[in-house]
Amino acid sequence: MRRSLVLFAKSPRLGTVKTRLQTHLTPDQCLRLHEELIARTVETTQEIHLEGLEKAILFTGGLDEAFRHAGRLGIPSEFHVGVQFGTDLGSRMSHAIAGQFDAGFVQVVLIGVDCPLLSANDLLRAFEELAQNDVVIGPAHDGGYYLVGLSVCVTAIFDRIDWGSAQVYQQTIEALRRLDLKWSSLSPRSDLDTVEDLTDIWKALKQDRELASSQASRKLLDLFHEFLPEFPTGSNL
Repeated sequence: MRRSLVLFAKSPRLGTVKTRLQTHLTPDQCLRLHEELIARTVETTQEIHLEGLEKAILFTGGLDEAFRHAGRLGIPSEFHVGVQFGTDLGSRMSHAIAGQFDAGFVQVVLIGVDCPLLSANDLLRAFEELAQNDVVIGPAHDGGYYLVGLSVCVTAIFDRIDWGSAQVYQQTIEALRRLDLKWSSLSPRSDLDTVEDLTDIWKALKQDRELASSQASRKLLDLFHEFLPEFPTGSNL
């Protein structure tokens, strides 16, 4: 069984990432935070081992730029490096997922890099759920979702969605029902988009020492402290 785990990431360009945090952080700080979130997500994916699992990271922008980012960020060689195609998030996800099914994968899980509370167990459960469901989805507290997985290529679930709104998850569930698909949900998680999210995620990591124990998590927590000194460093949790 060939399984695919696909990471979607914005190209780490100064001034274009974590823009909603720029009311509290500088563009350079937002860029560093985005890069650490990528590192945290990649490290999480390294903790899962499934037969037939292949991994990919797809950046926005051009292919040459994607390879430069992957090299500079130390993306492991086992990752296929590519780019996203499409005019909005829905079309980019549709293109990526359809491409994976066309390549012979029978389970495809797609995640972003903005959810530092995502665990290896979440990813394992997503693939387990696809053994009995057409779709698995991980809802985000802001009304979107941090993970979507399919065992059938039904990209119509990405049509007529108000991307970027608080209605994304609910509209997707309505699409799943309309298309008569069998689906399941994972536990809700927080994406890191606002300073309020940063506070919530720091508190959650503080309560989950196992999740906070990785090198990437500690570096992320140290950035929280550097940018907003009221947060203790990762080593002082």
